Amino acid sequence: MREDKRSKPARTSRDAALPPRRGPNAAKSATPAPRAANVRKAPRLPVRPAGRDEPAAPRAEVRPAASAPTAANGIRNGHANGNGNGHAASAVTTDPRAAAAANIPHGHFILTASYGDAHGGVVVRWVQQVSSSPILVVVAIEKGQPLSPIIRDSRRFVLCQLAPEDRVLRRLFSSDRDDGHDPFLGLSTMRAPGGPPVLLRAQSWLDCELTRHLDVEGNCELYIGLVHAGGVLKPGATPEAAG
Repeated sequence: MREDKRSKPARTSRDAALPPRRGPNAAKSATPAPRAANVRKAPRLPVRPAGRDEPAAPRAEVRPAASAPTAANGIRNGHANGNGNGHAASAVTTDPRAAAAANIPHGHFILTASYGDAHGGVVVRWVQQVSSSPILVVVAIEKGQPLSPIIRDSRRFVLCQLAPEDRVLRRLFSSDRDDGHDPFLGLSTMRAPGGPPVLLRAQSWLDCELTRHLDVEGNCELYIGLVHAGGVLKPGATPEAAG
């Protein structure tokens, strides 16, 4: 066998800077790079769009304010308008003073008067005895009634107390009635000593002389009368209770 005596090319300075060439088996013999010991990647959490599948925030419940309780469980003022017609007022009073004043005894009366050819009458509810010696009574009548100038001119008036169930006379002499009709037509009457008419359907009557007229700051004016005569037309009749 002949030995190849061809000389190998000399290595230059450029070749010295290059890494040595490795054969095909050099990669197998190379030591593998160490792996990171027991390293795990954190799982990726799903990203949900904002505002989707989120529970809605609870809304604040708004409740209406409770209404104020009415005084005395809504006591009706049967004469709130001062007209004495006996009809209950549509509004419910919330004033405790009005509720307490409604317990004062009262009834239904017809106040009558006459002067010359003029005469008239009107239903009133507020009548009270204010003296026993002499006997004095006070009556409240709504301001602006056609009967007021007749009373002041004649200085006399009569009070006729009605039965609680007598709705006919209440309707005929209601202060709301203004049709020009004479309410005394067709009714049995007599003349009191002082001149005003007396309704014979009444329970009792009082003939009074006007002693004082009071114009108070309210919807009614007051007449104080000195009782000169009177009588009971229906013996055994009970006075009307309060309310």
